[in-house]
Amino acid sequence: MGAGITLDEVILDATTSSISISDGTDTLQINGDGSLNVSFSVVTADDDADAGNPLKVGGRGVSGALTALSTTGDRYDLLGDMYRRTFVNNAFNVGHKTSIATVGIAAAEVAATPFPGRKAMTIQNVSNASIYLGEDNTVTADDAATGGIEIPKGSSYTDDFGENIDIWLISAAAGKIAKIHEKG
Repeated sequence: MGAGITLDEVILDATTSSISISDGTDTLQINGDGSLNVSFSVVTADDDADAGNPLKVGGRGVSGALTALSTTGDRYDLLGDMYRRTFVNNAFNVGHKTSIATVGIAAAEVAATPFPGRKAMTIQNVSNASIYLGEDNTVTADDAATGGIEIPKGSSYTDDFGENIDIWLISAAAGKIAKIHEKG
């Protein structure tokens, strides 16, 4: 519903305490509990910016640092800069955590309590033998097709492991050390 639309009907329903406003194509309904129902026509043509009464999304421009949400489920602003470019932040800006894991001949889960907001992880093998990475306790210390991903001695492995991904390590020998760096 845009400015200047002529309404076909306005209906007040006394049984549900709702108000419906319609222009014949699009409908706006305010329910008795204060909730809002909107039905509008969808325009798929790529034409004028305001053709077909599009649903518009607003944002807020900022010139300083971005701030974190206070709790889960909070609403947030769609932010942009002074040139109306929307911020899409893929940077690790929540924080990071480093821990050490002892890797042995039995598969063990590392970072079992993941860093909140984790988006990526680096596993650095500081031992003198290969370690192997897998998604569960069936990972093997075998570089064959059925084994885990090999992280050779003295090397690192980085991947986009979110906080819901389980990481298991194993080695062909006991007492191998891996440094785990989680980033969010």
